[in-house]
Amino acid sequence: MLRLRPNFRPLALSEAGELHRKLKFVSDPIPVERTADMTAAMCYSNARDFAAEMGGTVVTGYMMIIWPSMFLEALHHAVVRARDGTLIDVTAPAYPGLEKHDECLFAADTRILGDADPGIRSEFIVLSANPAVRQWTKVARDRMDAYRALIQLPHTSRRVPSGPLQFAFEHSPEFVKREARYRALEEQKQDLWHRFAV
Repeated sequence: MLRLRPNFRPLALSEAGELHRKLKFVSDPIPVERTADMTAAMCYSNARDFAAEMGGTVVTGYMMIIWPSMFLEALHHAVVRARDGTLIDVTAPAYPGLEKHDECLFAADTRILGDADPGIRSEFIVLSANPAVRQWTKVARDRMDAYRALIQLPHTSRRVPSGPLQFAFEHSPEFVKREARYRALEEQKQDLWHRFAV
């Protein structure tokens, strides 16, 4: 089976129609400029920290990207609404190819989610005929559902002070079960990725 080098790019506004229709609770997509390169894959904390330091508010929504001939993805993301009302992306790209672009296509979420990671899964449109790609998108969504189930426990470890209480929580049967499911799906996702990507 042919394996390809990932090369993502932001979805163009003219390409966004079908993917945008799959999303609920979002505004129309607009281009958002990336003005900083804070830690990749940490958009919620990056946006929160940037807004606290520079002024502004966190806006959550979906970044819309494409790996041509493979799939389109609406990835839940956080940006900052600056004091002048402009939306700016402050997070370095996590996907190969996106670093060549200085803006993303972003559809703001109209729900009130706060500025912590809400664990919302991506939406995909598969373009490839390779069954491993479709399987990967399903596992990616299941993994995010497992992550959300883990972080929505009443006392997630980030809210429990370190010490005996944190140790007890992280060894509780429910935490251990949910974390094991999340880790198994993460491993399955990585295995599938290597079937079609180099």
